[in-house]
Amino acid sequence: MSGGRFREAWIDRRADMGKMFVGTLLIELYIPGSHSLKEKRHIMKGMIERARSRYNISAVEIENHDLWQRGSIGIACVGLTESGLRDLLGRICAGIQEAQGAEILGAEIEIISIP
Repeated sequence: MSGGRFREAWIDRRADMGKMFVGTLLIELYIPGSHSLKEKRHIMKGMIERARSRYNISAVEIENHDLWQRGSIGIACVGLTESGLRDLLGRICAGIQEAQGAEILGAEIEIISIP
């Protein structure tokens, strides 16, 4: 099968498939107990690893790398329904809120539909 035919077959097959949704969550944190960048990294790493293992999502520390009492976590996941992703991201945010050592200053959820 040539490259063009494969692409056409994939496009035809994809028309029969349902939508896919990508959800993102950006969380801004205040870490009052942190007195150094090393302490902040330890707290942030723990939150990120717990979220990754508990919810099977992608997560990374973004922004505020040089501020020892502020942090930002970016989270991404894929799902079959928008409502399911909103629920999942809400539970992740609640879990991080309950974590010791950090307070959520703001959280932003965005869901993207991919036909």
